Amino acid sequence: MEIGCENLDFSRLINVRGNVDNITPHKIAVVAFIREYGLLKIEAKTMINCTMAPKYRKDFCILALKLIQCPDMEFKDLETLLTDGRYNLLSVHLENFCVRLKNIHVNGISALMDCVTSTVDKLMIEQSETNPCTITRSSVLGFYLRRIMLHLDKLTFVQVVALYKSFCLYYQKGRPGLMMRSLSKERLNNMESTVGVPSIGSPSLPEESKPQEVFTRMNLIERENSLEECRWSRKQAELFTAQQANLLQINERKALPPKQLQKTIMQIMNDIPEYSDIHFLSFLNCIRMKEFCGAQDSLYNCFDRTVFNICANSNNMNDKNKNFRYAALNRAAMHTQFGHFFGPVEGPSSGSAYFEIFAFASRLALMTIITKGDSINYHHSMTDLTMAGLANTAALWSLYGKTEMASISCQLLLNLNTKCTVGASSVWQWSEACAVAGAGAASVAAWRGESGLAAALLSHLQHRPPAPLRAVAARHRAAAALLAGKWEEAELNIRQLASLDRWESQLLKAEMYFLRGDAMDALETLQDILDYCKTEDDSLHFAPLRLKAMILMSQVQLSYSVSQSTNILLLNEALSWAKKFHLHYLAATVEMHIANVQLHMGCAKNALVLVRKVLPLIMAHGSAYDMARGLLLYTKCRIATSPPSGEARIQVFQSCCEALESVKENFCKIGAQVRLLQTWYIQAQLYNDVGNIAARNQCAWMYRQLETQNPVDLSNMLHIMY
Repeated sequence: MEIGCENLDFSRLINVRGNVDNITPHKIAVVAFIREYGLLKIEAKTMINCTMAPKYRKDFCILALKLIQCPDMEFKDLETLLTDGRYNLLSVHLENFCVRLKNIHVNGISALMDCVTSTVDKLMIEQSETNPCTITRSSVLGFYLRRIMLHLDKLTFVQVVALYKSFCLYYQKGRPGLMMRSLSKERLNNMESTVGVPSIGSPSLPEESKPQEVFTRMNLIERENSLEECRWSRKQAELFTAQQANLLQINERKALPPKQLQKTIMQIMNDIPEYSDIHFLSFLNCIRMKEFCGAQDSLYNCFDRTVFNICANSNNMNDKNKNFRYAALNRAAMHTQFGHFFGPVEGPSSGSAYFEIFAFASRLALMTIITKGDSINYHHSMTDLTMAGLANTAALWSLYGKTEMASISCQLLLNLNTKCTVGASSVWQWSEACAVAGAGAASVAAWRGESGLAAALLSHLQHRPPAPLRAVAARHRAAAALLAGKWEEAELNIRQLASLDRWESQLLKAEMYFLRGDAMDALETLQDILDYCKTEDDSLHFAPLRLKAMILMSQVQLSYSVSQSTNILLLNEALSWAKKFHLHYLAATVEMHIANVQLHMGCAKNALVLVRKVLPLIMAHGSAYDMARGLLLYTKCRIATSPPSGEARIQVFQSCCEALESVKENFCKIGAQVRLLQTWYIQAQLYNDVGNIAARNQCAWMYRQLETQNPVDLSNMLHIMY
């Protein structure tokens, strides 16, 4: 027997229960709230010179829309919402509302049915000159009331009884409430006789129909036949999903806490199991909590249900293909969030393909492509893509060593007007791109030696998503402690950084070993870093780390090795690697180290030529520390190549003494005590050679004061050459 699989009707597999709004006690209470306002408005129109103030009309409309859109709430929560002063509501409106609910509770099913039907009959009458319509049929309230009445008419008698029983339980849980305590005992006993509006309630039931006996009779109904209470309607779930998904993408702090959000998601899944978008919200929440298994399951569930809906409701192949494409993109984005950048080697996501794509992009001017994309994003006001583009631009400038350009991109992102409206309030977008930009701005401040500004930025942004900011703060503190020679403090911050950036912490640890004089430990740690970088397929991603490790290894070898041939080979390899990937600043740093080696090998003129070539880039984009030691190396090269005697030699030394003032200022700014001592010593020697005894004595005195205040192991000075 042949089966026509292509004619399979998937619509039979879909549960359509989610498209039906079940009637709940909360919805009945909302209808009563709308009903009493409409009756007051009608009564005000019949009276001479009597109108309802605009503030009451406005707040009622806002509150009614909120009650329609929000999920069901307990009666005590509704009481709090109506009486906490957030909305301007007439006291007579609240009193009539309370009396209406009391009437339903006391008088039974007929009062409940009458509340809905009389509302539609009295408030949505045909428009005429003598009898204006209070609520139009096509308005938001009109649609809501008509839908409630339609679904109420479809209920069986057993379901109506169960609804009334649920309403009584709902009503009793809220008593005694704030509104109930505000009413006098006489008004409650007299029901509607003193309300001030026409009595449209149903007549009271006989004495034998009071609530206790009603409950006795209703208890005979089996629980299996009771009305299923659905706390979330389809429209409410769609609004909630859209708002929370938007907040998770633009400002995570404004969204519900992860546990509370997941609990609400499970409630919606239970009420509307075929609603696929709620699974995507669960996917975003799992991404937020770095839960890979939950994110993957939620994404697959969303995809499965979306596919079934498309197959059931549309035969358009484009819709199906679009859904498949978005599913693949979301899965790729998920793996990116968890750091899974590569798929199987034999697949089309392999490393070789990646490098081919990157090389192609490099040939096509990557920055030009990003700039063009940014202009399109600006034109269409796509804020999230604009922020991501600026963050990527800042990261690229930083990678290439153009720190000033990276700083400008970070400032542009942080000063971008990202204010948007979510619900009834305004929210500033704060995504991962903003956190990266904040971390970048703090890094630039620390890079320039402005530690106070860096600390202020990190303190201001500490309530934001913390991961990038914590890493920057730990790295900044560790680097400052290393320059000051505070080994215990440096080791503590390096351990904190290890949980956020393992290999960056290893690099700082190797530098700490080197500055302490532990050459073997430093070389062993650096070798571990280099071995890791060589085994990784993503060589470009680890190129800066590899270059920094090679540069530091050359420093260790220069300080502790007699032969410099190996050191020169290592630096040349690093220079070739830096130029290959266009890492301009790291290439300049390598050349400064090559010049330092040349100086120590007696090739002072070659070293001076190389330093003069590289120094402008260091001074333009370098850190305060790099600018100081670059200018210091330039000074050493000038001293080594100065004339042997005469007035020309004195002029060179005088010029070098002036340059060392800038060196001392930068070293002092970042707290590099050892380098500052070294600079004072060199300056004292220069003043001695030119015969300026007073300046020499001043430098010597400052050297002694600094050494007394901050004792430094003099052997460590030998390790620091550039």
